[in-house]
Order: sequence, then C-alpha cells, then structure tokens
Amino acid sequence: PLPDSAEALSGPRMGQLVDTLLERFDIAVLDSPPVLALADAAVVSRQAGGVLLVVDLKRSHRRAMRRAVQALRSLDAPVLGLVHNRAKLQDGSYGYYAAEPVERERSRLAT
Repeated sequence: PLPDSAEALSGPRMGQLVDTLLERFDIAVLDSPPVLALADAAVVSRQAGGVLLVVDLKRSHRRAMRRAVQALRSLDAPVLGLVHNRAKLQDGSYGYYAAEPVERERSRLAT
C-alpha cells in the first residue's frame, strides 16, 4: 500500500530529493495542490526556500487568498509573492517589462 501524500512528502526521501535537486540546479520548483485543499501544500512549504501563491484573481475569493497566506505564514513559510494565473492580456501580446510603459505610467500619474 502507498502512504498518503502528506506522509510521503514529509518523509526523508522527499528531503533527499530536494537536496539532490538543489545540488544540481540553481532553482527547484515544487508544485502542490491548493493550500486550503490538502495538507500537501503545507508539507511541501517546509521543504521550500520560498512560496509563490498561484491564484486566478477572477475565480479566487479575497478571503480565501488571505486565509492561504495566513496558513503559510503560520508555518513560517516565506511567502515571496503571488502569480496571477489565467491572466488575459489586453492587447493579446506578451513581452518583458520595458522602460516605456513605466515612463508612460509615471507621466500619467504626474498630471
């Protein structure tokens, strides 16, 4: 029989896997189910150097997002930020941040 996922994720083999990944790579991304759904996210957060909370801002309720952040903070998980999942781009393009939009926004705010 297989152990439950939280048990497997908190076991020594998971720690060894994370150590091996960090020896080989600069960054290792550990994905987990939603924080409020299962204990898995809490268990994985203990193995991570930081947590990015991935949310769909149109579907997720603010109260649930707040509870998720509070749950992670109560575990001393370093919450690094938020990733907006399923974001719709206004002009249909994708690009990197550039000085032009920032300058345009600054000038708009200055007036």
